[in-house]
Amino acid sequence: MQELLARIKIDGPLRARDISKDINTGDTKQTGWWDWKPAKKALEQLYMEGDLMVSSRDGFQKSYDLTERVLPDSINTNMPTDEEMASYLLNQQLNAYGFTTLKGITYLRRNPALRKAAKTLVLDKLNTGELIEINVGNDDSFFVNADAFEQSANRISHRMRFLSPFDNLVIQRERLKNAFNYHFQLECYLPEDKRKYGYFSLPILYKDAFIGRMDCKAHRKIKLLEIKALHVENLDFDLQEMLDAFVKAIRPFIDFQACNSLILNQVYPHTLEQAFQDAIKVIT
Repeated sequence: MQELLARIKIDGPLRARDISKDINTGDTKQTGWWDWKPAKKALEQLYMEGDLMVSSRDGFQKSYDLTERVLPDSINTNMPTDEEMASYLLNQQLNAYGFTTLKGITYLRRNPALRKAAKTLVLDKLNTGELIEINVGNDDSFFVNADAFEQSANRISHRMRFLSPFDNLVIQRERLKNAFNYHFQLECYLPEDKRKYGYFSLPILYKDAFIGRMDCKAHRKIKLLEIKALHVENLDFDLQEMLDAFVKAIRPFIDFQACNSLILNQVYPHTLEQAFQDAIKVIT
């Protein structure tokens, strides 16, 4: 790490590919995708510790430079207090989603002091009337800005979207279940005999509700997108409008997967299968 810092200080920004071999052992053998050579690991560690920052990027290739040469002098680099961090996270959640939960504020952060500061902050804002607590009949409470219901609601889009299992809207599974009454699990981590929906099913968002999920496989050699299973779990919509939205959404999705044809194998419930097969005839 010290050798890399010294080299970057003298020679300027450095990419991982600029290091032709392991600077310590000369070993270039790779045993797997994540088996980064020590020099690459050193770059990433220096980046995570703040000694380096990314100064530019060309596709997936990042250039690293000394932080002091990348970060403007005007940036406050003092470590925030737990109270300042809690305030930042709360505002971030409210700006991004319009609501939050106590768990959501400190999601993936295991600092007990930060969690305590977040809880204290929320209680203070409830007492001053800046926040309103909402309970929708489950064990979790949602918090919104006091003026949230005084603002005009956004127009609901009639678009359908196939979301990544890691999309920000679904990544907090408990919040997803409590807010949308939608339970989602990424089943590629489960043994095959325990999967209910498929190896890599995608949540389906239609208007303002999650209506099901879709398990796909892209056969790239023949440019075929196979929908192995399509599960529709919310039928509180006009069927023809939903089918139209599905067709409009699946067309760019096929292109995104670098495919040019589509096959649909299974639809659940089975009573909808013919309707979906007829709808996609304009594509297939």
